[in-house]
Amino acid sequence: MSKQVAVIDIGTTGIRILVAKINETGIPHIIAKSQVSSNARKKFEIEDESLLTDSIKSALKKIRDQTGIIIKTAYISISGDCLKFLSNSDSIDISDNEGDITSAHVGQVLDKTASVEIYDDELLVDIIPLTYYVDGKPENDPLGLVGNKLSVEAKVVLGSKEYIEKLTACVNNAGLQVDGYVPFFMAMGELLSESEVDEEEQSTLLVDVGGQVTEYVIYYKGKPFLFGAVPVGGDSITNDLAQVFKISLSEAETIKKDYPLATLEVLSNNIDVAIFSLESGTQEILKVAQIVEVMQARIENIFEIVKDRLEEEDVETQYIDRVILTGDGITKFKGVDKVSESIFETKFAPIDFSRLTGMKSVFTNASGMLMYIAMQLPLGRKESVFERVFLKENVTAVKSKEKSGFAKFMDKLKDWASSFKE
Repeated sequence: MSKQVAVIDIGTTGIRILVAKINETGIPHIIAKSQVSSNARKKFEIEDESLLTDSIKSALKKIRDQTGIIIKTAYISISGDCLKFLSNSDSIDISDNEGDITSAHVGQVLDKTASVEIYDDELLVDIIPLTYYVDGKPENDPLGLVGNKLSVEAKVVLGSKEYIEKLTACVNNAGLQVDGYVPFFMAMGELLSESEVDEEEQSTLLVDVGGQVTEYVIYYKGKPFLFGAVPVGGDSITNDLAQVFKISLSEAETIKKDYPLATLEVLSNNIDVAIFSLESGTQEILKVAQIVEVMQARIENIFEIVKDRLEEEDVETQYIDRVILTGDGITKFKGVDKVSESIFETKFAPIDFSRLTGMKSVFTNASGMLMYIAMQLPLGRKESVFERVFLKENVTAVKSKEKSGFAKFMDKLKDWASSFKE
């Protein structure tokens, strides 16, 4: 029997919702989706709680209007800037009459391992199993094995209580209950596990450039090892163009989209570009090369900040096997691979997440959230609650149109009858 899950990805530029049925093999089948623009979340903070609530309501209304689905509960995204890891391990005993190790046993040992002492300003968000042990022997997947003791080494994910409570309040005020929170690095890690990877490539640096925040995660053997976030992103490029050339933000955004070049190396035609200067109040002419120089400087800056943060954690990027970029901030820029390899000094690995998920790139994180929760359902994660209602307004509209058309026909019939009598 299929199960159902709803996820809401809350970013700095918008809200994305996916609703899916999960079949018995854990594969999601998306039955509804929506997205709305929203700038309620600024960098690492919820700047406008009322706006965030209204944005979520708007996205939910789109789902209802399009499909008749009323979402009651959902899983919510949470970014790495308010999260941290805590290592822990624990075990459970399995009696002889219980047979093979099941998902229930795995869920039980994970729940026990997640029971850690935390500070008053922290909340439990998730738990990441690193290695399982069956009677002391390490196993990647203990399901179906036989043993008397199941142990696990894991990382417990803790989050800022203040931020989570504020986010929860916004979701509740939109009419929803929270099923749980899905860390960005877990959602993207699930997507990476579905991509083709060279067996020799054991470490990955994933850099997600959003509108106002860039998140980064190092995965080792498929598990998140280190993560962080910096308060710069694609909007920073727009702001730079506006400031340097004294133009409006809207014009700067248009120019960025019209000439998505990350480096002068890929510039083939240095044409003229007309802009309207707010400083002089007149039209001025730029060369594309001038625009690319500004954008390249900011893209390099974003990568350099990430690299500096990693070096502070004693991680040297040249020893990482590959770098993957996601996010609408810069992934559409031609030549971004060259800039990445120049700064991080390691191989750039292009992955088309849209092809992997079958969704537009804006839904990449939401798709990863769905896949992650789908895999967690057998371990005790709850289903989302939603119901489908009959769209009476649509039926009324159809009936109204049918009645109107019939009335017109009757009028014509009366005209014909009158003409015949005459």
